[in-house]
Amino acid sequence: MSEMPRDSGAYLYSLEEPEHAWTQEGSWLMLFTDHAGIMTVGARTQVYQPWAVFVVPPGHRCRIARGSPEGCAFWGRFTPEESGSPMLAVPNYVQLGEIGPYWNSRLRTALNRSYQMRREMRIVVADMLWSIGVDPGLVRQSPALAAAEKLIEEGLGAPLRVSELAERVGISHNQLIRLFQEEHGVSPQEFIRHRRQNHACRLLLQTSLPVKQIADAVGIYDLAQFNRLVKSASGLSPRELRATTRPANLFRT
Repeated sequence: MSEMPRDSGAYLYSLEEPEHAWTQEGSWLMLFTDHAGIMTVGARTQVYQPWAVFVVPPGHRCRIARGSPEGCAFWGRFTPEESGSPMLAVPNYVQLGEIGPYWNSRLRTALNRSYQMRREMRIVVADMLWSIGVDPGLVRQSPALAAAEKLIEEGLGAPLRVSELAERVGISHNQLIRLFQEEHGVSPQEFIRHRRQNHACRLLLQTSLPVKQIADAVGIYDLAQFNRLVKSASGLSPRELRATTRPANLFRT
């Protein structure tokens, strides 16, 4: 954030149902809870205690499950105003602890007077966002991107489709492509290829597994294609890489 955000409404809901699910559309959401529960945003699930704050970007599927018999949640919708370099980055989840009651009182007071002073609610929401902000250099990835990278690392041996990754992390195909371009400067397909190359070369150098087994481990079932993958990364074929780089007695026992 570099300026005070524009607000588009604030509400206090009593969570009568044990679960509530929605897709965050249009604006950003600041969700403040007075109870314990479980919050899911895309593929990320967070167990939280009373006085938790969640900041949700547009386009994410969300679900909140109340963990106590009753509870309320403050919903503040806003749009960031960015006219220069960001001064603060807002985390997706913060546990406020002992200062939670202070913010609960400020938010309720502003809501009660919002019919007279709408600007006061905007100021309180902005103050709360600034209070939880951190150095932008400490928050680089969105939860959806981090979740997608984890799925890629865990699934290198299986077919990986960008559309399926996007669905599993709760965002659109185009959003996932944009996140990879912004963070890594490559498309998701290129990122997957790089991770397969890295893993394949590591296995060739650090294990005595057969080449075919390593190819299967990185999801390349055609040996000719696997050879091209390794050669494009190292300039050598799999067998040449293993023979010229690995000490002769590395895997002897």
